[in-house]
Amino acid sequence: MNSPLSDADLRAIKTSWNNVFPKGPDPNVQMFGRGGNFRFGVGPALKAMYNAAKGVFNVNKAVLAGQIMPWEVLEIAENTYSAVTNAFKAVYESMDPLHFVACVVLSGSKAGLTETELQTELKTFLANPEKKGQRAWFLGLSKARMVAAKTKLDTTVPFTALIEQLHKAKWVKPAGKRWKVVEKNIDWNVSLVD
Repeated sequence: MNSPLSDADLRAIKTSWNNVFPKGPDPNVQMFGRGGNFRFGVGPALKAMYNAAKGVFNVNKAVLAGQIMPWEVLEIAENTYSAVTNAFKAVYESMDPLHFVACVVLSGSKAGLTETELQTELKTFLANPEKKGQRAWFLGLSKARMVAAKTKLDTTVPFTALIEQLHKAKWVKPAGKRWKVVEKNIDWNVSLVD
């Protein structure tokens, strides 16, 4: 299948999705024939979602309307896509929509963002949420979540209140005058039962 995404978007997407799972052996994370555990990094997962969302926001085709599978569009393995999105779903469904979108946007910058930069990036990311939410629903960035995030962003005064909320919830940390997503891992236990 030829992806509707640009080569640059595909490279960024593939690299970020490949970095979701920590490299090297971890004695606590093992897969067995009848179940097991796996771990992935929240920051890298957010970055993978950010890169994928930015790519699909630029696609003018109705790719994500259920006619083509998301992992095919992103050109990543189905099991990688399914593992990350299913495990991460519990995280983003428990988060405030603006907090989730802010963390996704913040994860797009390795150096972090200043409050002003984050506010600008969020406004750009949330521009036209109805259209973008129809394209990125499979990343937890549904139309309803995007509209709710934009509405809250437009009414959150001052913007520092958002940063304070994210910091209090331990989603972000200061890095000088910048803010970065806190490095966390999600361990997920999978058990197969008869």
